[in-house]
Amino acid sequence: MSQQSDLVNLGLALDRAGGIALDVEPAGGILPPWAGVLTELGISPLGEDARFAAAQAAKQTKGAPLPEVEAVFAKLCGPANAALCAEAVARYRELATARPKKMFSHAMAAAKLNRYDEYAPGAYVLRCPSCGAPRLKAVLHCDFCGADIK
Repeated sequence: MSQQSDLVNLGLALDRAGGIALDVEPAGGILPPWAGVLTELGISPLGEDARFAAAQAAKQTKGAPLPEVEAVFAKLCGPANAALCAEAVARYRELATARPKKMFSHAMAAAKLNRYDEYAPGAYVLRCPSCGAPRLKAVLHCDFCGADIK
């Protein structure tokens, strides 16, 4: 029972730290709650240039830099729960690098799938069934051969 409660507490601690890390804006920045997590665990934050370089290298759209988050998760999990730590880091990486869907993304995908711009623009021309001449007036009678256009 103690082992299970320890894992639950570890999961809650990882969730709390990951949530605070994801709230950091801009990507690679540092906010007081995240700085508090780092000092609470005794982890020194990266320098400002290194923070933004690490976030840019990982292509993060939000959140604290990945090396800091990895260090926090490793400190929380310890060597006994390395698999859980790796899973938490992978999930954080997925959330921190997710690109938001654009408003017209589904419409753009459908437009790329069905490319109608390959066809020349134009109108439907009503032609005479007997001689093939185009209809010139509003009347449905061919001026060239005298046949009725249907």
